[in-house]
Amino acid sequence: MAGDRNRVVVGVDGSAESLAAVRWAIAEAWYRHADVEIITCWYPPLVAEASGYQVGFLDADKYAAKALQILDAVVQSVAADADGARVEGRAVTGRLLEGAPGPTLVAESKGAALIVVGRRGRGGLSRLLLGSVSRHVVDHAECPVVIVTAHAAREPD
Repeated sequence: MAGDRNRVVVGVDGSAESLAAVRWAIAEAWYRHADVEIITCWYPPLVAEASGYQVGFLDADKYAAKALQILDAVVQSVAADADGARVEGRAVTGRLLEGAPGPTLVAESKGAALIVVGRRGRGGLSRLLLGSVSRHVVDHAECPVVIVTAHAAREPD
């Protein structure tokens, strides 16, 4: 979590919705003269054998590596936007955090000017429903929340 700087936090999972959220967040940060933190969360799912006796986690390194690939791809896809922000003295950074996305993003909302997430990510059940992570962030964030659809990326005036 950044210090006292004005910052916009955006959660990404590599989906079209989260990429639109990053573009929207960078444009909004321009208006706010804020830094942007692009955050990807990861955690290995807990598994149990059919017998129910052995509980463990899947390979954590595999999940961390995949999440880092997603973060790198998102940061690369908005490189031109990020360069424009940097020219104006604002930082655009990517961070990989271990933890379930909803609670982790809520923790990152502390002290943020705004948190931005896509309407639904990779695990959605229906195009009409708010995703579980975005719902959790809306319900628990400690700052204003913006939910972005894949069609909502905007450019500054």
